[in-house]
Amino acid sequence: MANFSQHLFYGMTTSAVCSLLGYFQFGLTPVQSGTAMILGSVASLGPDVDHSEGVPAKILFETIGILCPIIGISHIPGNYTKNFALEHWILYFFFGYMFIRVFLYAIFDKLTVHRGIFHSIPAAFLSGQFIFYLFGHLPWKQRLVMGSIVFIGYCSHLVTDEIYSVDWQGRKIKMSFGTAVDFGNFKEFSTWVVYSLISILGYLIYRDLVV
Repeated sequence: MANFSQHLFYGMTTSAVCSLLGYFQFGLTPVQSGTAMILGSVASLGPDVDHSEGVPAKILFETIGILCPIIGISHIPGNYTKNFALEHWILYFFFGYMFIRVFLYAIFDKLTVHRGIFHSIPAAFLSGQFIFYLFGHLPWKQRLVMGSIVFIGYCSHLVTDEIYSVDWQGRKIKMSFGTAVDFGNFKEFSTWVVYSLISILGYLIYRDLVV
């Protein structure tokens, strides 16, 4: 298996190439292209997010803990935040970060096993699907390109693991070969959660595009 540095290098390289293609060929703006590269690079660490002691899990949950409260501002109903002072924003961001980084991370750690459903094609699809839905303010073609870059970035991790499962010098295939790319173990609860989320997001995207 590839290590953290290798996954990050290949993930960033793949995402950078795809983002440049998105800019030159598929209509992304420079800002959207840069955002897609960052998201694709972060997604390339996704398959190891279920490793409780691993660096990817800490990086991803810390990133989500920062981004989600920012994204959540635009979804707060009405003029609730109109009269927010500095102390209100400090509490909002602090508790938002702690809720995700500590509470949700602890639940996630209990419900998942290393190299489980998050080390699979459905999880990669879910990540791309989530980005497509998240950027609902963009035209659907740009959303599709950004979601695809995240999907490819996620898959770069799986492909890299498969490549490093082959001993090229000794011309031997390691025992781990073929385990990095799969569709989940349906005996695990987390697998059903991921497939359920795919279905829910699929419905929300369909309703968003139709309406």
